Amino acid sequence: MSQRTSSLPTIVSGKNALKTFQTWLRKNAPEQTVILCDSNTLQHCWPVLLQHVPQLSSAALIETDPGESSKSLEIAAYIWQTLTEQAATRKTLLINLGGGMITDLGGFCAALYKRGIPFVHIPTSLLAMVDAGVGGKTAIDFMAVKNLIGTFSNPVSTIIDPVFLKTLPAREWLCGEAEVYKIAAVANASLWRTLTKKGFSPELIEKAVRTKQRIVKKDPYEKNSRQCLNFGHTIGHALESAKQGTLLHGEAIAIGMYIETELAAQLKLITREWCVEMQQALMWRFDTVLQPIDGEALRHFLVHDKKNQKHKLVFALPAQPGHCHINVVATPTQIQKAIAAYNKCMK
Repeated sequence: MSQRTSSLPTIVSGKNALKTFQTWLRKNAPEQTVILCDSNTLQHCWPVLLQHVPQLSSAALIETDPGESSKSLEIAAYIWQTLTEQAATRKTLLINLGGGMITDLGGFCAALYKRGIPFVHIPTSLLAMVDAGVGGKTAIDFMAVKNLIGTFSNPVSTIIDPVFLKTLPAREWLCGEAEVYKIAAVANASLWRTLTKKGFSPELIEKAVRTKQRIVKKDPYEKNSRQCLNFGHTIGHALESAKQGTLLHGEAIAIGMYIETELAAQLKLITREWCVEMQQALMWRFDTVLQPIDGEALRHFLVHDKKNQKHKLVFALPAQPGHCHINVVATPTQIQKAIAAYNKCMK
């Protein structure tokens, strides 16, 4: 089996996704299969996967601790060591069963082990289904900086089956919704209107995934238009790093979107009316997440953001509904002014 040749579509989604994957496994019969999961997905999601794809009962398991702290060079080395001890070859299939941390980490390890082995993402969180598991980005954190070391490497397929959402805690569900709001705000105006009028429902997963897939297909290596998907992530990643794991990714992105929308308005890239509409929508859905933040604590992490150019801080900021400004340079003073306006609203 080759990582580059597969009868599976890039994305398999819907209630029959695992059934499709089971058929593919029977047909292709990888010479060895390894499952990467964390202790939470081992307990709650592995039995679900085994029930739907029983031929995985002989797969080897690699377990990590849950949480962002596992996206580290030390854990990556542990995974490579375990694969080596199991005599994994370039035809071994790695299945990443979990949320965004697992898909980021597992994809990264698979991309580098023996110069690349095939891997499949089976995202079990909403965030991983609509964002982390789609698009071919892999990464680990380094020196406390989010996703500092990573690759672009596509899985054989991403299997999105809503059966796993039954295992999802409410906090993780909200994190996934943040990424759906992001995709809608900068790339799908009709999805944004649906979210603001009716709220999120699982039926919208496919629309969000297809929207992201369309963007990635046009710009797979984030040279141009794909940068729109970084909306909320410059502030969000810095905040996530500064909080050292106490904020989940989607929570940090919700805050980042609010602040970056304010920044867009202050830079006169959007009307104040559109700014208010976006911020009210975010406040309505993410009121339990939005909280005052220490802007000064973000400075160090903003300097190391991957999007920076020539030592200038670069943002992807919202334009009119469903559109985005990319490569927007903002000064530290402008950023702190936007953060101050946000903090004032949170009091």
